[in-house]
Amino acid sequence: ARPSTDDLVEIPVKATLEEIASTLSTSGKEVVVEGEEVVLRSSLKGLRSALDNLLRNAVQWAKSKVLVKVGREKGWLVVEVEDDGPGVPLSERDRVFEPFFSKRREGSGLGLSIVRKFAIDSGGFVFVEDGKRLKGARFVLKLPLKRGSGESSDT
Repeated sequence: ARPSTDDLVEIPVKATLEEIASTLSTSGKEVVVEGEEVVLRSSLKGLRSALDNLLRNAVQWAKSKVLVKVGREKGWLVVEVEDDGPGVPLSERDRVFEPFFSKRREGSGLGLSIVRKFAIDSGGFVFVEDGKRLKGARFVLKLPLKRGSGESSDT
């Protein structure tokens, strides 16, 4: 959870999510990545860690399926991760991003706090809501496509 000192590089987000999803195939749950390829200028280590934690969390809670959607929205990269699990109660939606908060005995409670820290450090944000398609939890990560120095990764 330390601040990243990695150099910023061009990262194909959909391809990165597909790669991470392929490593989770032993879970017996289906992980589908859809949407468009979006290239983001970011820390490779930080982005991979955030995306890995989002996917692992969804797979842990899913009954059988996780749906990941990648796209753009008014200058933002948008990654939506939805599962068909029990969802997150309203009373816990802010707490799930706190360090060491976990509802799973084997969980450390650090995964989603790492996602939130990366999002904030990148000028973005993350939130959870009810799923729209699979009816479980839906986590939405939004990161700016343009960095503060005027550089753009909106390609």
